[in-house]
Amino acid sequence: MCRYLVGDTVETGSARGVVEAIEVRTRMLDDDGRRHIIRHADVGRVVLVSDKEIAWNSRAMLIHRHSRRVVSRLVSQDRQARSFMTNPEDERAVLMRASREWAHAAASGDLERALAYWTDDAILLPPDQPAVVGKDAIRAWIRQASSIPGFSITWEPELATVSNGADVGYLVERNRMTFRDVSGELKTQYGKAVTVWRKQADGGWKCVIDTWNTSPVERVLAANGPGT
Repeated sequence: MCRYLVGDTVETGSARGVVEAIEVRTRMLDDDGRRHIIRHADVGRVVLVSDKEIAWNSRAMLIHRHSRRVVSRLVSQDRQARSFMTNPEDERAVLMRASREWAHAAASGDLERALAYWTDDAILLPPDQPAVVGKDAIRAWIRQASSIPGFSITWEPELATVSNGADVGYLVERNRMTFRDVSGELKTQYGKAVTVWRKQADGGWKCVIDTWNTSPVERVLAANGPGT
């Protein structure tokens, strides 16, 4: 294997000179200005390393060291940013607030405003009904539910949990629905719900899975339970 570069001064058993080219064989210019074509195996040793190689190696080392410093600094800054931006405790509060804002949007009767809190691929799992998949299907389902006489819904989050990476979380919520039965009497029904949320690219949260069923009492978790 060739262990020298163009510009190095090498010597063989019969000549000494500067390497001009390295091909299958090496072309060398000796001290008297004569050119030699030699085999790699005939080179005895490298007498003098070219200034070009020294300059190149020095520059490459400087670039390498600088690159390592830059990468190290960027990694440190990224870790600090993640630590600042993805504090799970802060995100739990954000998630609770998002749920309450969503409840207000639903109560306003503005369908599109309420729909904005679901992702496009969200899944609705209503009790005793097939899954409702995707925002278009959810829109149709809400329109049908809203047509029930006396229908209204509101809810309140009781517990928020967020992953260590603060990009996925879930809520335990209580809800209250009203509707008129076949006799026209206004009924109130309590429910318990679990919603799964995914953090979006803009830092906001949207619901990806929404499921609930009826509850015999208004509050889901005990007064002294978690999330209180």
